[in-house]
Amino acid sequence: RYNTLQLAIDALPTNGGDVLVPSGYTVDVSSTVTFPTGVRRVHLRGGAWGSLIRWTGGNGGLVLDLPAATNLVTGGSTSGHKVSNLLIAVSGTQTGVVGVRMGSSCTVSGGDCVFLMGTIEKVLFGTMAVGLDLLAEAHEISVIDSWFFDIETAGIRGRRSVVGGGASVSTLFIAGTHFQGIGSGACGIDIDGGSRYTVIGSRFHGNPGAVSQCGMQFDGYDAVYLSGNYIELQGTGASTRGISLGPNNASNGGGAIIGNHIYGGGTNNK
Repeated sequence: RYNTLQLAIDALPTNGGDVLVPSGYTVDVSSTVTFPTGVRRVHLRGGAWGSLIRWTGGNGGLVLDLPAATNLVTGGSTSGHKVSNLLIAVSGTQTGVVGVRMGSSCTVSGGDCVFLMGTIEKVLFGTMAVGLDLLAEAHEISVIDSWFFDIETAGIRGRRSVVGGGASVSTLFIAGTHFQGIGSGACGIDIDGGSRYTVIGSRFHGNPGAVSQCGMQFDGYDAVYLSGNYIELQGTGASTRGISLGPNNASNGGGAIIGNHIYGGGTNNK
């Protein structure tokens, strides 16, 4: 047993290991908890949603940081971290908070600054700006049976290393995940650039009366597969859309949209 979550992670051996937040426990976090880089694979897990990690550090904070490398100029990679069976939430009415960030905004060229094989499974994200923030180059990311609740900006957001170009996120698999309470101007999933995105069997619900919601948005994409998803948006305005492909970038590749149910929001394909 350790006094802080950071101390527990830092105490793991060189090959990594598990850190457990028992069911019924609340861990208050006032500064960002950072996972190790390299091959030390950390599994932060709880005993279902009765295990709470609660952010108390104020507006605009980051709860869990899973970076790509210690040196963002010379490169390096990190692989295999997992977060599961937890509730991650904020204390009170703090805004602009990010739950989990994977990857780093790297300046190194050649694709050497990489975060690989990250997993979010059975995690409930409470009210926050972004639940899972993916930075280039984050690859082979899985989000399974999780819940993003009261979304201010995006449940899952992916960004290039440079606006309009640079390295990007790729190979993202999302299954059985619920995006609940999508607010005004927010998306359940919002990805800029990259390739090989699969979203299957997931649910998207917008807040009634919100303006310009979207279920999923992929911009500058390649190889998108969307199947068996239910999207119910109740927002107003022409920008409310169920699935939006390439709204700001003409450089888009192939994909398939099969058997999705969209209610209350149109489909914008560009």
